[in-house]
Amino acid sequence: MAKTTKLNYKNIGDVVFACSRRSKRIAISVGPYKPVRVSFPPMVSFGSAQQYFEKNMEWVLNKVTQAKKHEQQSDMLYAAQPPADTNRLAKGLYSRINELASDFGYTFNRVTIRSQKTRWGSCSTKNNINLNIHLSRLPQHLCDYVLLHELVHTKVKNHSKDFWKELDKSTNSKAKQLDKELGKYPIPRGKNLE
Repeated sequence: MAKTTKLNYKNIGDVVFACSRRSKRIAISVGPYKPVRVSFPPMVSFGSAQQYFEKNMEWVLNKVTQAKKHEQQSDMLYAAQPPADTNRLAKGLYSRINELASDFGYTFNRVTIRSQKTRWGSCSTKNNINLNIHLSRLPQHLCDYVLLHELVHTKVKNHSKDFWKELDKSTNSKAKQLDKELGKYPIPRGKNLE
């Protein structure tokens, strides 16, 4: 079980230090809409983890600046969009995934569309696809990318080379490029479509 300690640093905010048996080394993670996290294995002392973090402060500050920029861009994008009819948006996503499945020869069991906080989409082992209603806020080519990503998971259940090779077939060999671009659009947190 992880033991956590939260400290506040100037220009960064809260930093969560988490000791976990799953950690193999000291790792710092920085992302939009979440505090900076430092994970470390039990064999490493809290003091050593804190020292490692402070030694890498310049890198952390750079990443925090990038994350805040993404948050601002995301907030501006979502704020600029008017309240939406969720039923209409869900029907649009359902129609589009059926169209892409037909175009590229994929089959799935069923689709569930709801507001999610952590994922744009997912595909179960039974080929049930879950989609985030907030996909409708993305540019169309990125929305299509997420739909295709989940459709490919109906054939390849992991993110191996075979997965990316299959995804490249339906994205004109731009899968990795689109994945990187998608990273610029954090999932809205606490922002519900009306």
